[in-house]
Amino acid sequence: MNEPPKTVPHGAGGLDVLLVEDNPSDRWLYAEVLESRGHRVEAVADTDSAWAAFQERSFPLVLLDLGLPGSMGGLDLCRRIRGLPEGDRTVVLVVTGQTEPTTLEEVLDAGADDYVEKPVDVALLSIRLAVAERSVSRQEERARAREALHQASQRLSTLFNNLGDVFFSAELDPDRLLQVSPASGTVLGVESEELLERNEGWQDLLLPPEARSRLGSHLGQAALTADDLPRHPVVHLYTVRVDGAERWVQATYRITEERGGQTTRVDGMVADVSDRRRAQVELASRNRELEALARISEQILSSPGSAEALAAALDEVRRATGFPIAYLERWHPQDRRLVLEMLRGLEADPRTIGSEGPEDSPSRVVVSGGAPRSFTDPRDFARRIHPSLRDPEPRLLLVFPLQRGTEVLGTLSLLHTEPARPDGGLIRLGTALATSLALHMAHLEL
Repeated sequence: MNEPPKTVPHGAGGLDVLLVEDNPSDRWLYAEVLESRGHRVEAVADTDSAWAAFQERSFPLVLLDLGLPGSMGGLDLCRRIRGLPEGDRTVVLVVTGQTEPTTLEEVLDAGADDYVEKPVDVALLSIRLAVAERSVSRQEERARAREALHQASQRLSTLFNNLGDVFFSAELDPDRLLQVSPASGTVLGVESEELLERNEGWQDLLLPPEARSRLGSHLGQAALTADDLPRHPVVHLYTVRVDGAERWVQATYRITEERGGQTTRVDGMVADVSDRRRAQVELASRNRELEALARISEQILSSPGSAEALAAALDEVRRATGFPIAYLERWHPQDRRLVLEMLRGLEADPRTIGSEGPEDSPSRVVVSGGAPRSFTDPRDFARRIHPSLRDPEPRLLLVFPLQRGTEVLGTLSLLHTEPARPDGGLIRLGTALATSLALHMAHLEL
């Protein structure tokens, strides 16, 4: 009997090896060689025991004799191992006394990685085992790489599915949406599955108007040339309507060249920037408000007289609000009269208009209530203002109380000839301007 040589162990961990050999002396020899290389050996004598052992736990290395007792042959056992979901990760080394070319070809066709001829030379077996060990190491490295790739793919998939922004890819020729992230349902109001299934209308949602204009003639047709391509990602800000409401979105897209320099792909991201946009608009509105208040103070303090000061102040109010007509009325609580002090935007002289309006005039309503009011139905308010203020035809009237502390000094009225719905920013601006005018009225000695 050949004695196994003394060898350096394969590694501190070694391998779990399934040894399938019915000859006791050969089984002992092979086990000694394997254990001398640092491996852990489970030895069985027939194919049924081997199959049962392999089903309980997988082995990275199998040393298999072909001539075995049991309900299946050695080649059938090899095929069964290869047929398992992770059977390709096992290295199978066959020991056989049959050296005919057809038999060896069958061994390899059955899925064996290598073979050793009987009678076994221990030195040759050690070489074959060294090759098998390297194969196992490569299999383990590939398995770890596959697992790492799988985990990275899972993380990317989770990120893709959970990000709040919409990511998409599309082809220009043919015009086809390749992928779009689930955030499209939240940001754009259309689920990604619907966009991908119908594969139409995606341009209106995912591409800004400028991009649609630029790429429109190329969708489904000849690609852009390299000279037409932007050198960097393009960013556009535009609006979409989601559930009946306007939403600001920012689209960033890049056009890439494929297939011999032809442009066939657009990759991009669409982000909901409504909150940011509202904050920017709010900040700009606040800045305009402060600038207008500062200019009103400057105009009033620098004007030679009260009439000039009021005229300059109302002109600044018109500029800041965009309303073509502005007038100021003074409230006299003793006799409960409203006197028109200054009118800008009409040629009429306030003295020719008169100082008395009807009892239900918008200005009197605001004086009584002490809060700003908007009048958007000209059929209602036009009959309640002085006839001279009805030409040109008014369509929107805003009236603000001139308050100083708890005292109402009068009203500031803004008149527009175009229909509109005043927003909160305009009401706030008008209130601030009216408050500023009220604070300066003492200086003007009105």
